[in-house]
Amino acid sequence: MKYLLLTLLTVSVSLNIVAGEVSNGAELFNKNCIKCHQTPANFTRKNKKTKSYSALKKRVKQCGLMVGASLFDDEVESITNYLNQQYYHYAK
Repeated sequence: MKYLLLTLLTVSVSLNIVAGEVSNGAELFNKNCIKCHQTPANFTRKNKKTKSYSALKKRVKQCGLMVGASLFDDEVESITNYLNQQYYHYAK
C-alpha cells in the first residue's frame, strides 16, 4: 500500500511540474515569440523545419537569440515543451 501511495504521489507531482512548465512556456512564448509567430500555421505546416525535440529546442534558442530575448536554458526548455505539447508531439 505504501508503494502504491508513493507511486501515485510521484506521478501527481510530476504531472503538476509538467503542467506548470507548459503554462510558463505559454507565457514566455506570448512574451517573446508571438511577434514573429502569430499563427499556428507556423507550427502545423507539412514541411516543418524541425524533425525532433532536440531540433525544436535548438530552433527556439536560435529564435530567442535573433530577437534578443536573452532566454535562460530553463526558459528555452519551457517554451520548447509548450510548443511540443501543443503542436509537434516529438518524443524527448
